[in-house]
Amino acid sequence: MMILLDSLLANRRRRRKKVRIKSRYPRKIERKYQAMLRREIKRLNDEIKKRLIPLLKTRNDTVEDDINAVILQLEDSITNSNVNPDEIARAVQNDKIDELTKAIGVDLFAKTAGIDFSEIVKVWIAQNTRIITKMSRDYIERVAASVNNGFVEGLRHEEIAVQIRKATGITWRKAGLIARNEIGNLNAQITKKRNEGIGIKEYKWRTSHDERVRGNPSGLYPNANPSHYARDGKTYSYKKGAGARDRHPGLGIQCRCTMESIIDLTKI
Repeated sequence: MMILLDSLLANRRRRRKKVRIKSRYPRKIERKYQAMLRREIKRLNDEIKKRLIPLLKTRNDTVEDDINAVILQLEDSITNSNVNPDEIARAVQNDKIDELTKAIGVDLFAKTAGIDFSEIVKVWIAQNTRIITKMSRDYIERVAASVNNGFVEGLRHEEIAVQIRKATGITWRKAGLIARNEIGNLNAQITKKRNEGIGIKEYKWRTSHDERVRGNPSGLYPNANPSHYARDGKTYSYKKGAGARDRHPGLGIQCRCTMESIIDLTKI
């Protein structure tokens, strides 16, 4: 592959000796994934409003059985989720390929075709399919608990509905956390695979330079351990990483850090 890369870049060496590859965090893809997850929450919530809430107003002898039947049907409908993690995984992969193309100035991936992301994508899709199912199941369990506790405490249907809205809000926020965490993780894995695939052995750690960076003394998490703030700008190898925890940028929970690599064209 390095011989092919040498041939592709030979006519560019006179103009540039080094190419900086700063891996951007794919915020648009994160927002797209978050929207997918929240549409699933809305789908379940619409069914709850349509089929469950009206039953809360009925306190006859069969109401609890009717409610349990609806809960079971909602659980069964989880398998019909419209969330497509495969689409998201392909989008991140393509984003990393485009990023490399723009940095170097040639369609490197298309001409070498030697970087295989399939195993990373396969594992990520399987993992996220489980995460989506768990998110939806946890949501339904929260709703069921709100209804059952409301009946035990003798709450009015309006009060139980308030508890259901709170359960919805918890899952809604959870969707945002899932999207950020999972996209950051996939972005890190594909960036690492891509860079190693073209012969890069080291990278500089880059943070988002805001108040949410772990370890930022003036930020939200000044005492975070390990401190990503302290790692910013330092060089690490793909082989060893930065340490036992949060080894590479993007692998820690909710991490938005990225890898910045430099290709020395005179050594390729």
